[in-house]
Amino acid sequence: MTTPQTSFSDGLIGFLVGQELSEAIIGDLQEQARATSAPHWALTLGVFRSLPGLVRIGFGNISAQRFRIEFGWLAVLLSVAWAWELQVSQVFAWPIASNLTAVSPFSVVFTCKLAYLALFSLGLIILMGSWRLLNRSRQVSWRLRTQRFGATCLAGLLPILYLLSFPGPYDGHPAFRYIQLILVGVIGIAVLVLSRSNTSETGHYARS
Repeated sequence: MTTPQTSFSDGLIGFLVGQELSEAIIGDLQEQARATSAPHWALTLGVFRSLPGLVRIGFGNISAQRFRIEFGWLAVLLSVAWAWELQVSQVFAWPIASNLTAVSPFSVVFTCKLAYLALFSLGLIILMGSWRLLNRSRQVSWRLRTQRFGATCLAGLLPILYLLSFPGPYDGHPAFRYIQLILVGVIGIAVLVLSRSNTSETGHYARS
């Protein structure tokens, strides 16, 4: 019986390098893990040790034409992320907090931070959802899926990293920026799990 950990490892490696190549990699990792006294942990460690190489495979061999197309995709995503930050998250967080002051157990400033994080999360879900919708609308290769997912995550991260380096006058303590970084990871993993489930239902990964 396949354990949840193995299933997640299969999905992650398959997402990065494609179904055909992932079967060979997973087989090697499982064989190495069985030779240890703690195969479960050895397999987990092996997967994490392999991630840098798997990511290089996933993002390798990009043609000049594909690079221009994907750079344009990144530019669009980054524009959407910045527009959401400037026109939605920063604009509506304070009015929402002001309306919730009477029922919120927190100060209006802290409530404003929570409202901002909620709006940021909504924007990130929309951003990640566009990646998932694009994958479902047409058959795309595992390499293209990986590259576009990386571009989507980067578009979500860059505004946060910029605002961490150049905080606004009302930012205060940067702890909520670190929470944003965590949210990118959590929402990204959730979208990957949903995509893995959808791929399993269709019965195959699109191959390049």
